[in-house]
Amino acid sequence: MTVGAYVKFNGNCREALNYYANLFKTEPDIMSFAEMPPDPKFPIPEEMKDLVMHGSFSAYGSLIMVSDAMPGQEHTIGDNISLIVTWHDPKELKRVFEILSKDGTVLMPLEKTFWSVLFGIVRDQFGIEWQFDYDAE
Repeated sequence: MTVGAYVKFNGNCREALNYYANLFKTEPDIMSFAEMPPDPKFPIPEEMKDLVMHGSFSAYGSLIMVSDAMPGQEHTIGDNISLIVTWHDPKELKRVFEILSKDGTVLMPLEKTFWSVLFGIVRDQFGIEWQFDYDAE
């Protein structure tokens, strides 16, 4: 199981991602909101299309994931970092998610998304946000 960081930016994610990728001499991975599969229930406003929906870079063997906050979404520097757990055993992923959920708050239940077979977010009893992502590989 790996645990890494997930950082949200307020509209300047692409700039930060390129900066950090250059710093750590790696290639960034960038997916904009415009690249998402269309969903009529959640149309992407024009001003969001160039923002980063998901990005990542490697820093000394650790994967750091990033995104822009959604317009109108609260963004407080210092509260914009969560931990992301990536694991290939769905039973263990669910076990840890459920334990953190018991005294925490589920922000997104573990479910299939277009980018993952199993993904969910929980804020634990100490206020730490955890993202869980099933790695089928």
